[in-house]
Amino acid sequence: MTRVHRASILFFLSLSTSLFGQTFAGRVVRVIDGDTISVLAARTEIRIRLAECDAPESSQPFGYRAKQFTSSLVFGRDVTVIVQGTDRYRRTIAHITTDQGLDLSTELIRAGFAWWYRQYSRNPELGVLEIEARAAKRGLWTDASPTPPWEWRRAR
Repeated sequence: MTRVHRASILFFLSLSTSLFGQTFAGRVVRVIDGDTISVLAARTEIRIRLAECDAPESSQPFGYRAKQFTSSLVFGRDVTVIVQGTDRYRRTIAHITTDQGLDLSTELIRAGFAWWYRQYSRNPELGVLEIEARAAKRGLWTDASPTPPWEWRRAR
């Protein structure tokens, strides 16, 4: 590992731990997939994993459509980031509020492009939105038996 690489990792780790519990504003500069984006804040690009939802993987059915949905709401726009923590891949876990006041995780679940991530959620109202999306056959719920992303990842 080079000295520059090591310094970059240490900088990122110090940045991510200093963000716990913080709220900050930034601009979405990349949409990686339905539930992962990059936000530019204070000249630093921060990878954000959306809190409390899990969208299909890119290679999974509806993965591309989930990414398109996320892009339509936030790409190139200013957002508010409410940090919840970090995940095992050292991504910042956060709620994203759009410039129109919408919570991105909530909107993904409501539109049927993400599952409510019960295991990591404190908001049972998201479960109600998932049930409503299923009943209305919105998004991925048009599929007779969609595979949750955590099962898709485990199988690969």
